[in-house]
Amino acid sequence: MEETVYHQTIAKLKASKIRVTPQRDAIIKYLIASEAHPTAEKNLLSIVAAVSAHERGDCL
Repeated sequence: MEETVYHQTIAKLKASKIRVTPQRDAIIKYLIASEAHPTAEKNLLSIVAAVSAHERGDCL
């Protein structure tokens, strides 16, 4: 993952007083790491899986 893009995105959200929830964090990480142009359905399924893993304590 491109750390600079991630940190810039997080900084912009915080500067705009937008909370960085686990869901938002998962979406940001997924979109940065994604090389393909997946469908909205594929995005949702991947993000739900990542958030579920995070809630179980698994690594993203």
